[in-house]
Amino acid sequence: MRLFVILMTVLSILLVSPCGVWAQSDTVSVDPYTAELISMVHEQQKFLESEYSVTFTNPVNAHFSFPDGTEYKDVRFQQAWYIPGDGEIRVQPVYKYMIGYNGTRESLLPVIRHELAHALAHQMSIRLGQGQWPPVSEVIPEYLSEGSDVLIGYAMLSEGIARVFERFGEDTTYNCDFDNYDPGENVYIPKKMDDLSWKYSGMLTGIIYEGGYCLAKPILEIDTQKGIEYMITHQLVFPDWNPRRAIRAYTSDALKSISH
Repeated sequence: MRLFVILMTVLSILLVSPCGVWAQSDTVSVDPYTAELISMVHEQQKFLESEYSVTFTNPVNAHFSFPDGTEYKDVRFQQAWYIPGDGEIRVQPVYKYMIGYNGTRESLLPVIRHELAHALAHQMSIRLGQGQWPPVSEVIPEYLSEGSDVLIGYAMLSEGIARVFERFGEDTTYNCDFDNYDPGENVYIPKKMDDLSWKYSGMLTGIIYEGGYCLAKPILEIDTQKGIEYMITHQLVFPDWNPRRAIRAYTSDALKSISH
């Protein structure tokens, strides 16, 4: 009899609650703008799981605010952030009262996919027993010093994955021919780490996001789940300070590994 009661209780829960990762653990009341944002994030999680055959461990929460300890002047050029410690996405408050206007929702979708890629990689890293990923801050160094190549390597891997998710469905073709640089078309990756472009923050940001995209795209096209797992467990380094050679070698090794 007791077993029957337990089974009926479980059945009743399943019938009235979402199943699997999408079950809600609480009913915290939020304003309608935030509710719409959370709905968008959960819709995109399901969409990405379907399109890329990946699995989120948990639903990702979201709200409109800046990261803790930051001011508008410090982050005014950024649209959103994934906060690993909280497991949530923060979106620029400026979007809060615009979310219902035509075009704003659509413009936020790539931003949400980008941040969800960070969330997915973080959740996958936890499942793999690797802890938080990237394991170091993605703060881009203002100048090269010992160990800064490690920071750049992690940033390229992390932002590369996020850029691929962000650009889902885009018709634009990004030319990743590093050796035949054409400003405005190709991605520029310096041949050596003492190239002055590394020291110019605007160029360095482009190298990390666009170079990371060119590194990640062929890997994730083969198998997104295995590709992200590989990138989490294999660090990108520049042993001879030649970024082009390092990126090609990393991509080649990754493709061989996940193709088996």
